[in-house]
Order: sequence, then structure tokens, then C-alpha cells
Amino acid sequence: MKVKILGSGTSSGVPVILCNCEVCKSANPKNKRLRSSIFIDLENGDNETRYILIDAGPDFREQALRYNIERIDVVLFTHSHADHIFGLDDIRMFNFKFKKDIPVFADHDTAKDLLRIFPYCFSRDPNYEGGGIPSLSLNTIELNEQFSISPGDKGETITALKIFHGKRLITGYRIRD
Repeated sequence: MKVKILGSGTSSGVPVILCNCEVCKSANPKNKRLRSSIFIDLENGDNETRYILIDAGPDFREQALRYNIERIDVVLFTHSHADHIFGLDDIRMFNFKFKKDIPVFADHDTAKDLLRIFPYCFSRDPNYEGGGIPSLSLNTIELNEQFSISPGDKGETITALKIFHGKRLITGYRIRD
């Protein structure tokens, strides 16, 4: 398993707009951080690799270009704050290239928000006109539940964990050990 940290910045990113603090004014490249997201190359015993994106914030397009992300097999969401979901629309390029739906996993509250904010990503509207839209399949998971990211994964499971983000309960993920 290989994990790439695509972003580790705050919800505002770093540097923060209009901030004059030492970190935001720093020339150190470590102080230029995109919003939180990770990308995982998960190889199974048959030398097949699954590519997992955890969270797709507003910086996702830049992250995908910067880190040369060429495939996404599944998206896991931790919660529905804007800095974790507002890049969802940019997933569509992977649909166009691979011509298949991408499964999305989220807890009940996050799934409900995704459907409210991005209804066009999860349903086919025959009257839709305009640019391409993402083609995603939404899977609701329960906290502390083990689930498979696709039916074809030979026993590869992920565990949805309860974690706190401030006072809010959100989803963390344990992949293997």
C-alpha cells in the first residue's frame, strides 16, 4: 500500500487569503499546503491495484494534476464540509476516460448532503444539456462497519471508524492493519 498526502492544509488552505502571519508569508514550500485529501494505491495479492481517493475538496483538480493521478476506482468521504467535498465534480474526467461509474462511500449524513448538493452526480437526467457530468454510485456505510470497496475485491475490506472533528462525529477509515 502506498499513501500520497495530496493536501494537509486547513479548510482555508495554507497560506490563508489575507493572512500576514509568519507561516502564511513564509517562502518555505512546506507552508504551501492544499486542503486535506489522500490517495492510496492498494495492491492486492494478485498484483492488481485499486486506487482510492479519500475526500475531494476544492483543490482536487490541482492535486490530481500535481500528483499525476491517472485513475480512481473508489472515493471515500470523511464528512461533508466544503473543504472535503467541493471537488467532487472534477471526478468526471475519470468517468470519461474509463467509461464506468465510480463508487462513492460515505456515512448516512454525508451521503444525504452529497445527494442534496450534487444530485446530478448520482442520477441520470435524460433532459440534461451541457457539459459532461460525473457518473457516481453512492454507497451509504455505517460507522464501525466493515465493507468491501467492490464486489470483485477478494476479501479486501475497509473499516469505517468513528472519529471526532471538533464536536462532530465523522468517518475515518482503516485499510488493512
